[in-house]
This record gives sequence, C-alpha cells and structure tokens, in this order.
Amino acid sequence: MKVRPAQRDDLLAIGRVADAAHWQTYRTLIGPGAITEMIRRDYSPSALKRKLMSGGVLVVEDPGDGVVGFAHVRASGDHVELAAISTDPGYAESVREAATWVAARMDRAGLSSAIHETPGHPLVVGRHTAG
Repeated sequence: MKVRPAQRDDLLAIGRVADAAHWQTYRTLIGPGAITEMIRRDYSPSALKRKLMSGGVLVVEDPGDGVVGFAHVRASGDHVELAAISTDPGYAESVREAATWVAARMDRAGLSSAIHETPGHPLVVGRHTAG
C-alpha cells in the first residue's frame, strides 16, 4: 500500500471508489435519489477537479488493484473536514481502527466525538461547544 498526493490521472478511480462507498454505506439509510445526488454533487468530475486543485487530496494505492481509497482534507472557517473513503473490505478493521484513533484525538483536543455505525464503514463526528 502506498499513500500519495492525488493527481489528475486519479480522478476516474477516485470517482469509482466514491460511488461504490456511497452505495455500500447509505443504501439502507436513504433513498437512491439522495445517494445519486450526493455522488453527483461531491464526486462528479468537475467537483473532483476542484478538490484536486484545492490540494489536500491523498490516494491509497495498492500495487495490484490501483486506487482503493482516498482522503480529502479541507479547513473551512472554524472546522476541519476530513473525508476518507475506501471500499476494500479487506481493510474494514483498519478503517474501524482509524475511526477510533480519530475519535480519541478529538476527545483529547477537548471536542466531543461520536462514532456512528453505518452498513459500511463507521462515521466519526466531532463537535466543539464554545463555552
């Protein structure tokens, strides 16, 4: 496995991973139209090009399988968003460990965190309450 900055040639593979991951994760939670809209909005070729141009996009590449996952980090105002997506079931335990690691770091930084189970991979949400 190799993690590297994404390149323009990776856009199609990133789109395939995002499509598969969204259907796997959300198929029992929301309707097909909502899933299709999420994919179109966030992972269309033009949306992926914007993400790539903004920087902070990494791909996880397996020498035999090509791109099997990716992450996009974005700072916006007072929050940081990290979207990490993989569809390879062989790494399900690693994804769960990563979710636990992220939640623990959030807690240590003074945020409240929660790990939400989905039919696919877990979703980690952190919140900071001013006070």
